[in-house]
Formats: sequence, C-alpha cells, structure tokens
Amino acid sequence: MTIIPIRFKRGMKDNLPVSADAGEPLFTEDTHEMFIGTGDGIVPVSDPALKKRVEVLEQSRSTVAQYYTRTSRPVRGWMKIKRLQRLVLGS
Repeated sequence: MTIIPIRFKRGMKDNLPVSADAGEPLFTEDTHEMFIGTGDGIVPVSDPALKKRVEVLEQSRSTVAQYYTRTSRPVRGWMKIKRLQRLVLGS
C-alpha cells in the first residue's frame, strides 16, 4: 500500500481562490484559517480552538528560536521547552 500525504494549498488570505475542487483543503498562513473546497466555492472550517492552538504554537516556535539564539545552556533550554509543551498541550 502506498501512503500519500495530504497536501494543503497554502497562502495569504488575500490570495485565497474563489473556488476549489470538492474536498480540497486550503490554509491561510497569515490568519491561520482552514477552508474546504466544494467544487464551486469554498467554505470555512470554523474551529476557534484550532486557531488558538496554532497561534500558541507559532508563538512558542518563535520564542524557542529566539531563546536558542541567545543562550548556549541546553539544560535550561530543555526546561523552557517542557514549560512551553505544557502550555500548548495543556498537560
């Protein structure tokens, strides 16, 4: 069996197409919204929780990147990653 990855069309919301093939997923990189094509249009996938989690992940990613460019202490960095992981995953 061949496994084929699901591909999303991505881009800025201003460049979102008016229509997409039925079932085709679209993702806006600036507003972190998802849409699904209907064949003759697109419909938003409304999930405020998903949008919030993506925003938190983006903030965490930039925080970790900034942290590691400023320090060379891997142990302290690991602890910061664990704190971010608890924040994102809620555990």
